[in-house]
Amino acid sequence: MRVLAVNDISCVGKCSLTVALPIISASGVTCDILPTAILSTHTGGFTGYTFRDLSEDIPAILAHWKSLGLKYDYIVSGYLGSIEQIDMVKSIKRDFLKEGGTMVVDPVMGSSNR
Repeated sequence: MRVLAVNDISCVGKCSLTVALPIISASGVTCDILPTAILSTHTGGFTGYTFRDLSEDIPAILAHWKSLGLKYDYIVSGYLGSIEQIDMVKSIKRDFLKEGGTMVVDPVMGSSNR
């Protein structure tokens, strides 16, 4: 089984890919990641955090993965770094989710704190 986690990397805090990756991997499942943004901390309870949107990098990553023929049984999406990433996630589902696979979308998808 192969899972793709599409989410941010929060360098401090108990959320994002820093939590999803070890939990999914510990269950014995291959978990690939697609970071949507890098934040110095998560957005809840911290002020003054830094934020870097990775939208410009995602198309090249996806093109490379497409050339490798990657497909996923599950795709989990979380925090998105920009409105444009919504369409990217739709194309990820279309291009990388195996037939009969499952897509899970975190309803938060972003923060109004920025």
